[in-house]
Amino acid sequence: MSWKTFALMIACASLMVGLAFAQGMDVPGDNNGDKIVSADEVAAAEKLAQEGKLSADDLQEIKHIHEKYPINITDSANRKVTIYKPVKTIIPMSWTDYEPIFVLGG
Repeated sequence: MSWKTFALMIACASLMVGLAFAQGMDVPGDNNGDKIVSADEVAAAEKLAQEGKLSADDLQEIKHIHEKYPINITDSANRKVTIYKPVKTIIPMSWTDYEPIFVLGG
């Protein structure tokens, strides 16, 4: 393997790791930072929507998160994982991981 190929592989890996850390965890409607949208936080969001400071779509998303999340699952490595908001992006680590996502319409 040439040094150029190796350098390209290192650069790609660095970009993947950097993008993963850049995502952060911002749960819409969560004002106190506990990653859970409480009934009080939904009421505050409704007030903001009435004042015209929050769109109807954003309010619907906050209500959805309040009703359906957090979700606790166990992954394939038998680890407990908590999902606090709808998943918008999945990054498969290999093409074999991509196939089930594609079949399910993701």
